[in-house]
Amino acid sequence: MAEWVLKGIVCLLLVSGLAFGDVLACPGDADNDGICDAEDNCVNDANPAQNDVDADSVGDVCDNCPVDANPRQDDVDADGIGDACDTDDDNDGVPDTNDNCPQTPNPLQEDADGDGIGDACDSDEPVDVPRLFVARGLIEWTTVLEAAGYDLVRGDVQALSRSGGDFSLATEVCLADDHPESSFAYEGIPEPGRGFWFLVRPVMGQVNGTYNTLLGSQVGGRDEEIAASGHDCP
Repeated sequence: MAEWVLKGIVCLLLVSGLAFGDVLACPGDADNDGICDAEDNCVNDANPAQNDVDADSVGDVCDNCPVDANPRQDDVDADGIGDACDTDDDNDGVPDTNDNCPQTPNPLQEDADGDGIGDACDSDEPVDVPRLFVARGLIEWTTVLEAAGYDLVRGDVQALSRSGGDFSLATEVCLADDHPESSFAYEGIPEPGRGFWFLVRPVMGQVNGTYNTLLGSQVGGRDEEIAASGHDCP
């Protein structure tokens, strides 16, 4: 209850238990900045001034691109820098302006069919040939429909180069035979001055798939050469 004087008359006002002049609290103010959540352009970060340089309705203090409008806050590589201002959206070390798959990691920029679209994001790639991704400690590949498992082989990069691309001389070991998953934990590290290559093929029941790319740009047949190496998966 509050009282005030109007032309010499003392007045009292009581509305729903609140006195005149009382301030109604926000129904929600998660960051306690005095701006109700429904109106706050950064609900969880205090910003009473509500600054928004790029006018994208996301306040500067919580905007992953504060000077480039990006209202959806897209961040494909989850590095905290929004796609609108990230010069390397997929965080693969290749700037977007030079990347043949700007939103799909492909640091080696492989492009088997030479169409300017990297293998990692090329929709024209054969669907029954898995794409392989190698990182420290883990090898992953895309799944193939109806594949019951996968064979994974490893070889020596230098031997492959010296032999002119002969897999019969460069294949070293079958790492996984009829592996049921599309990833394989691998901690092997090549000796200084050496490098490893990896190939994977799907297994359809009792029938092995292929290590080949099924693209016209491939030279020679990998399956026959890997089998001749003596290190193929059974």
